[in-house]
Amino acid sequence: SPGKAAVVVAIYVGAHQLESNVIQPLVVARTVELHPAVVAIGVVAVDQLLGVVGLVIAVPILATIKILIEELWIKPLEGRTGMPSGDLMTDGSLAAGAAHVSVPPDR
Repeated sequence: SPGKAAVVVAIYVGAHQLESNVIQPLVVARTVELHPAVVAIGVVAVDQLLGVVGLVIAVPILATIKILIEELWIKPLEGRTGMPSGDLMTDGSLAAGAAHVSVPPDR
């Protein structure tokens, strides 16, 4: 019947949207250690730049960019400041004990 067909189509479309927009970015992000939002936005950006082929190679391109940034920018910055590797947190702040930090007295 048309009603049952519409329910099947709605369930199929909903499941496909959930998998492609939520589950897949989370799994890929965990695998390549990128934030899910970076994966989702990166896939859209690479799709706009390279078209359908970009959809296939978007995550490897993002992972390559991440590695290049770490090797060519972050590690040289760590070496220049004299910090041992790992003292720079992922958000750009310094880990505890990594540098002299002045803390204002309690009021």
